[in-house]
Amino acid sequence: MVKNHHEETLANIKVALLPSLREVDVRGWYHNDHTIGIIFTEIQEGPDNFTDIIIHKIYNRLNRQLDPDVIKRISISFHLFPESHGDMTLDEPFNIFLYPDLTRNSIGRNIPLGVKKVIDLVGSATALLLFAPLFIAIALAVKLTSPGPVFFKQERVGLNGKIFPMLKFRSMKTNCDSKEHQDYVKKFINDQKNCATEPGVFKLTNDSRITKVGSFIRKT
Repeated sequence: MVKNHHEETLANIKVALLPSLREVDVRGWYHNDHTIGIIFTEIQEGPDNFTDIIIHKIYNRLNRQLDPDVIKRISISFHLFPESHGDMTLDEPFNIFLYPDLTRNSIGRNIPLGVKKVIDLVGSATALLLFAPLFIAIALAVKLTSPGPVFFKQERVGLNGKIFPMLKFRSMKTNCDSKEHQDYVKKFINDQKNCATEPGVFKLTNDSRITKVGSFIRKT
């Protein structure tokens, strides 16, 4: 996104972008001191032009913070993943920016990936044994303080786009109304955020859907 290495310009860009980010969004350097990358996570289906809406919002933030001459040297690109919108099919060429692993020689990766898998399995098993007492205590606390399952299951996307299930301790009430979060998202889009007013990444505060144990889990 950035075509200027000047430290002051980069700092101003970061300040401009922060109000547009949520707690769940991921940001960092795509290329050090040259290109800033932002991953907007948990974006649900919306209008066909929602990418234009996001880009327009970012440009508005930059225009408020930067000089016009600096704005001219900035470009924004947007990649959508997974590419399931519109008329795109799996038979079309993949986007090299979203699937860099597919451009590498798979044979040369087999041995290192095999070693990594063994390390992951051994390390995970060891960690489970070491932290088993703590996990049992957390599971009991979740079960005794809130009706419902101990674990919350979600799907994640792994290597080469492979989907796998992920389990984590449930931190929210079951069958709760999502209207509070939906209202927050609407207000966030309209710059009427019902959250902390200090500069930084915004998040919904005092969420009534979160249990007491869940609040502790999220903080730790």
